[in-house]
Amino acid sequence: MISIWIKKVLQRSFHMIRFKKLLGKIFLTMKSLSPKAYTKGLVIVSAGMVTVLLLGTNGFIVNSKTNPEKVIDQDEKVVEEVDATKLEQTAQETELPQSSNLMKEEEDVKAVFEAASQETLNEKEIVIYTEEDFMALVKIVEAEATGEDVKGKIMVANVVLNRVKSDRFPNTIYDVVYQEYNGRAQFSPIDDGRIDSVTLTDATYEAVERALQGEDYSEGAMFFAARSMASSGAMSWFDNSLTKVAQYGVHEFYTY
Repeated sequence: MISIWIKKVLQRSFHMIRFKKLLGKIFLTMKSLSPKAYTKGLVIVSAGMVTVLLLGTNGFIVNSKTNPEKVIDQDEKVVEEVDATKLEQTAQETELPQSSNLMKEEEDVKAVFEAASQETLNEKEIVIYTEEDFMALVKIVEAEATGEDVKGKIMVANVVLNRVKSDRFPNTIYDVVYQEYNGRAQFSPIDDGRIDSVTLTDATYEAVERALQGEDYSEGAMFFAARSMASSGAMSWFDNSLTKVAQYGVHEFYTY
C-alpha cells in the first residue's frame, strides 16, 4: 500500500513540474502584451493556478482518505483470516483428544488380541501328560542328570519335551523316553537299566515340574551329550551332524 501511495505522489509531482514549466512559458508570453492585457492575463492565470492547486489538493486528500480505508480493509481481512485460523486450530485441538482416545482404544484392543494370541501359543507349547509320562520324565532326568543342579536337570527335561513337540519324534513323553532306533534306546539309562535303579530326589521332581510349566533354557535342543563320558565316535556324530546351541554343567546341547 505504501509503495502505491508513493507512486501516486511521484506521478502528481511530475504533473506539477510540467505545470510549472507551462506557467513559465505563459509568463514569458504575457511580457510581450500590453499592460492592460497583461493584468487581465495575470488574473486569469492566477485563477487557473488556484483551481489546479485546489483540485490537486483534493486529489491528495481523497487519496489520503481512501488509502487508509483500503489499509484498514486489508487489516480487517488479515484479522478475519487470523481469527478463522484460530477457530480452525481450536476445533482441531478439541478433536485431538477424541482422536487420541480412539487411537488408544484401538491400541488397547490390539494388545488384548495379541495377549490372547500369545496365551493360545503358550498353551500349544505346553505338553499334555499323564502320570505315566510324568514318572518316565522324572526317572530319565534323574538318571541322565545325576549330580547336576536344578537348572541342569531342567535342561535335560527340556530336551525330552522338545522332542514331544517335534514331528521327528513320538508325541508323548513316555514314548520319547523309551524310543528305540535300530534296536537301541535313544537314552543310555534305558539300555543299562539305570532308569529303574536311581533314587528320585526332590530337586529332580522340582526340575521336572518347572520344565512342564514352561521353564526352558535349552535353546530348542533335541540332543545332549556328556563329552567326558561319551565315546569319540559318538561325539564325532554330534559335532559333525548337529548344531551345538548350549552348554551347561557336564552336558552339551545340540539340535538339527
